[in-house]
Amino acid sequence: MFRCLERLKWVVLSLAGAGVYALQSAAWPLAPGRDYTTYLVYFFDLLNPYPSYHLLMVFRTPAAPLFWGVLMTWASPWVAELTMGVLFAVA
Repeated sequence: MFRCLERLKWVVLSLAGAGVYALQSAAWPLAPGRDYTTYLVYFFDLLNPYPSYHLLMVFRTPAAPLFWGVLMTWASPWVAELTMGVLFAVA
């Protein structure tokens, strides 16, 4: 009985988070921000033995450039918005 209520609580909480993100993304959709170009430059130069901006890799960790680079080059902005919504609802 209590496990069923516990699962229901997490489902309702996730659906509420998805609804909040849907409202938020309708008002403020994803757009390139301050660090967007450095993320993409890092992503495209990641496997290059002679990167264009080698000092960029000193102060950027590879997690965000890999995440955004994959979403923006191999997927579409709609997939990025959907991915961010799922991550927001699950978190």
